[in-house]
Amino acid sequence: MASEALHKVGRTHTAEIAADRATTYADRSGDPTAQAMAARSLGVVLRHQGRPLLAEQITSAAAVRLERSGLTTARAANAFAQILCSSAGGGEGIGGRETFGRRLGDDLAGSGAPGRVRAGLRGSSC
Repeated sequence: MASEALHKVGRTHTAEIAADRATTYADRSGDPTAQAMAARSLGVVLRHQGRPLLAEQITSAAAVRLERSGLTTARAANAFAQILCSSAGGGEGIGGRETFGRRLGDDLAGSGAPGRVRAGLRGSSC
């Protein structure tokens, strides 16, 4: 969140540092949800720097790791939805605007995520 706020107020270099540090500490934690959210923040910074392919590689890898973790909590499902929305908003990779909702529904349905998690995300928009 810090990197996104910094970017919005024009502190792009500081935003990049914050996103990099978030990614480092999330990786050290081993928590796939924290890793996905940090990757999402880094992806936002990279897209704004004009590096959409690198952003897509980083966010896609994080989405896959998170998806493989099982999406068994509302926190994980929310992070998954946010990373897909971020990618769809950039119009690249994970599926773009046309397919992110279908993929989100399919992934959550097959993930074993609690019904309340799936229901809470149904109809959400980016």
